[in-house]
Amino acid sequence: MSDSIISILDNEGVTGSNGKEVIGIAHDWGTYLLSQLIIYHDERFKKYAFFSVPHTMPGRKTDLVKYNKMTKEQFGYEAFGYQFFLSESERAGKVLGENVS
Repeated sequence: MSDSIISILDNEGVTGSNGKEVIGIAHDWGTYLLSQLIIYHDERFKKYAFFSVPHTMPGRKTDLVKYNKMTKEQFGYEAFGYQFFLSESERAGKVLGENVS
């Protein structure tokens, strides 16, 4: 995904070296993508901000199944259950579409 974003920036003439830099803002899952872009293409960015989810080190595996089990036991719900729900494109899209209001 990082390569795709860099391709878009290249196509738009945003190279960093020509004075055109990006202000990167990311939320939730986007924070991982932005952190990767900064690690490998820092020269493209003037500033960046992360919201809601902290930066994680590249290469470290996050075991959401483990965290969901733990939070279910401790709090009565799966703290990251929504991430699995949203990855079910057909079901998620239908449920979200039916509940827009």
